[in-house]
Amino acid sequence: TLEELIAGRETDRAIIIETDTETDIGRSSGRTADRVKGIFTGREPTDCHVRDIMCGLCDIVGALHRRKPPIIHRDIKPSNIILTEDGRVFLLDVDAAKMYSPDKNRDTVLMGTREFAAPEQYGFGSSSAKTDIYALGVLFNVLLTGHFPVEGTARGRAGEIVSRCIKLDPGDRYGSAAELKAKIQEFYQSGI
Repeated sequence: TLEELIAGRETDRAIIIETDTETDIGRSSGRTADRVKGIFTGREPTDCHVRDIMCGLCDIVGALHRRKPPIIHRDIKPSNIILTEDGRVFLLDVDAAKMYSPDKNRDTVLMGTREFAAPEQYGFGSSSAKTDIYALGVLFNVLLTGHFPVEGTARGRAGEIVSRCIKLDPGDRYGSAAELKAKIQEFYQSGI
C-alpha cells in the first residue's frame, strides 16, 4: 500500500520516504544546471552517472507502477532524488503520489513541479504511468544538457528518447518504465 511505502518499507528497489523539504526545483529554470549538480554533490555528472541514475529511477518507478493498484509518483525531479556514494538511487517525496484509477478521466488536484509535470497534471486528462514517463524524459534531458526540454533538447538519439517521453499525448510516450530503461541502455551501449 501507499502507506507502507511512505513508512519506508522496501518494494523491489523502490524505497520512498516522505520528506518535508522545502526545496523546489524548477521554479526558476535559469539555475537548473546548478541544481542538477546538487544530485552529484557538486561534481559534474558523467555519462555513467546519468545512465545509472536513469536506469535506477526506471526500476523504482517501474516497481511503483507494477503495484496493485499502480502508484504514480507525479513529482520526479532532482530535489526528490538521492544518489549515495556507492551509486544507489533513491526517490523521495510522495506528497503528489496517487493510486492509479483507470476510470478517472481527470485528476482532481493539480500536483507536481511545473517543468517536470506532464500536461495531464494540468487538467488535460488523468495521471497514469505515462505521467511519470514524461517527468523521467524531462529529467533525462536536464541531466544531459542542464536545460529543460523547452529550452532545448539533447541531440541525436538521446533527444529522440527525450522527445518520445514528453509527447503531449500520453499514448505516444513509452509504454512503461522498463521500455524507457531498455532504450536508455541501448543508447549508452551504442557508444553514444
